[in-house]
Amino acid sequence: MPKGINRIVEQAGVSCLIFLEPEPEAYVTSSAVVRKTLMLAFALNASVDLDVFDRSHLIKRIDPFQVSKKPEEGRISRLATQLTPQGNILELFVIKDSTEQAFRVLDEALQDLCLSAVINRASFKFTEVNKEIVAAELDDLTATQRSTG
Repeated sequence: MPKGINRIVEQAGVSCLIFLEPEPEAYVTSSAVVRKTLMLAFALNASVDLDVFDRSHLIKRIDPFQVSKKPEEGRISRLATQLTPQGNILELFVIKDSTEQAFRVLDEALQDLCLSAVINRASFKFTEVNKEIVAAELDDLTATQRSTG
């Protein structure tokens, strides 16, 4: 069952600690995409479900969680992450052709751009190959911000 993030503790050179309500023990990650995604969830006051590696508190996956109350065409509706032997993956769920579709993002710079699209409530254009985003472009943020308030 999804839980709210109560606290995040970050220290240079050390793994990040995440505390979920009402659990007293911390979950741990050293993955940049997991840390950034959890910080975004915390800022959005989103509830998350975490999967961990066997008998540990080391985060393996953030299950998909809602980042938009009103998903719109060309915008990210949900996020997730997973750690795999191939790398740290950001999963995006984007409204495309009026349906939610899932895409993977492996490149760290592209992951940051996609997280920025969520923060700024911006739509973005992307190129995908076999459901992996390989290039992306944010729309004019000033125009987006003018139209949303």
